[in-house]
Amino acid sequence: LPAGFVRIAGAMTVGTAVIFILGVTHLAVFTGGSWATAFRLGFLPFLPGAALKIVAAASMAAGWQRLRRPVR
Repeated sequence: LPAGFVRIAGAMTVGTAVIFILGVTHLAVFTGGSWATAFRLGFLPFLPGAALKIVAAASMAAGWQRLRRPVR
């Protein structure tokens, strides 16, 4: 994998993890449910879509970076 893709995907994964942590915490606190239920309902159903989005967006961003490099 190109270094640009790995760097971009890593940054997107960290950002998505922060959003998921805040969302699951919000769900557990404000619904009064358990952390396990909040994790099961607020994280697991969205994980495949988030992973697909990260791969697609990182691929496009890395490809765009390659296109913008000047030819030597």
